[in-house]
Amino acid sequence: MLQAQLMNGRSVSLLDEHDTGKLQQMRRDQQFYCPACMKKVTLKLGTKRRWHFAHEKKKACTYATEGESDTHVLGKRYLLDWLTRQQLPSTLECFLPEIRQRPDIYVHDAQYKVAIEFQCASMDIAAIHARSYGYKKESILPVWILGGHRLKRKNSSIYRLRSFEWFALRRRENERYLTYYDPTAKMFGFLRHILPVRSSAVLAQIQLIPSDNLSFASLLQPPQIPFTLLNELLRVRQRMRTYPEYRTPRDRFFQQFLTANKRPPGQFPLEAGWPLSSQPFTTIPAMIWQTLFLFRFLLPLPLDHPFSLHQATASLRAILGSFSIPYLPYTSPTFITAKLTEEYLQLLMSFATIKKVGEEHYVCTSEPVLFETTEELSKRDSEYGEIWQKTLTLL
Repeated sequence: MLQAQLMNGRSVSLLDEHDTGKLQQMRRDQQFYCPACMKKVTLKLGTKRRWHFAHEKKKACTYATEGESDTHVLGKRYLLDWLTRQQLPSTLECFLPEIRQRPDIYVHDAQYKVAIEFQCASMDIAAIHARSYGYKKESILPVWILGGHRLKRKNSSIYRLRSFEWFALRRRENERYLTYYDPTAKMFGFLRHILPVRSSAVLAQIQLIPSDNLSFASLLQPPQIPFTLLNELLRVRQRMRTYPEYRTPRDRFFQQFLTANKRPPGQFPLEAGWPLSSQPFTTIPAMIWQTLFLFRFLLPLPLDHPFSLHQATASLRAILGSFSIPYLPYTSPTFITAKLTEEYLQLLMSFATIKKVGEEHYVCTSEPVLFETTEELSKRDSEYGEIWQKTLTLL
C-alpha cells in the first residue's frame, strides 16, 4: 500500500518525493492509518523492498493493496503523472466507501467518473467481475489496464489470453479490445479487433502509442485502425484443415463428428469457422458450433422450407448446452445464444445460404458448401472471407 492517513486526516503518499530522514522522523512521531479500514499501519522503509505501508498480520485489510510488484507501483506512479499533466482530478488508491473498493487511480470531475485498475498479476475471475460490477453500480466506468508483460504473442497476429483477461475487454463500436501499459517504455498498447479462434488463442492487431502522444479521451476511445486480419484468418483456417487437432476431448469429438458425417478430418464446411462479434462470450470455437448448427439444423431442412429465429435459437442453445461450460462465466446464456444466432444468420444471408422471408422467418436457398479436398475449400475461402469481413462491420 502506497498511501496512508495521519491522525489529522492528511494523506501521505509514497509516490511523492520524500527525504528519508523526514520519513524516519515521521514514523517515530506519527501514527499511520489505512484509508479504507482505518486500522493502524506501519511505514516500511527497508532496503530490499520498495517502501510501503503494511497492516499488522493479525489485522489484515481486504481492501488494501500490499505486496505490489515494482512494475505495478511504477505503473501507478506514471499513470497518475500522465493524468495530472492533463489537469484531470485523479486520486491514488481512493477508497470508495459506498462499494468498499479502492481503484488504483480514480478520475473524477464533471465529465468523468473512471476507476483505473492497473493489473499486473493474474486475478481470480470472480474478483475482477465483482470489482467491475461494483464500479458500474455507482455509475463509475471501470478501465482495466493490463501490464505490458501480460501481452503474450504466439506469432505476428495470434495472441494468448488468460481467462480473467476476457473480463478486461472494452468495446469500441463493433470491435472489442484490451488495453496494456508498459511503465518502463512509457507506452500504451491496444490489442485491437480481437477474434477468438480457440479457447485461449485470438487473432488481433497490436497498436502501440507513447503515453506522451495519447490523451485520456483517446485511452477511453482509442483511434480507429483498419482491419487487416483477413489473410491471417485464412491461414488459420488452412492450418485447421491441413493439420486437424486432437489435443482436447472437444477437438476429438469434433473430428469424430466429421467422420461420422462422411467428412474427412478437418474438412469443416465453407460457411463455418467465422468468428462473430459475440464470439468472445462462448468457449466453443466458431469452427465447431457453426459446423454443428449447419449439420444438425440447416441441412435436414428442405430448400425453401421456412424456419423461425426462435427455432434456430433453440437449436443453437441445445448445441452449446451439450458442451461443458460453453459460456464465459457471469454472462447470460440466453442473451449470448440469441446474439450468436442473430449474427450467424446475418452472415449466412450474406453467404446466400439463407434468405429472410419475414420479420423473424428464413428459408434455405442453398446447401452448405462441402468440397472433398482442402484445396477446393481454400480456393473459395478468400471469396467467403471478403463477405465475412464486410458483414462483421455490421454486427
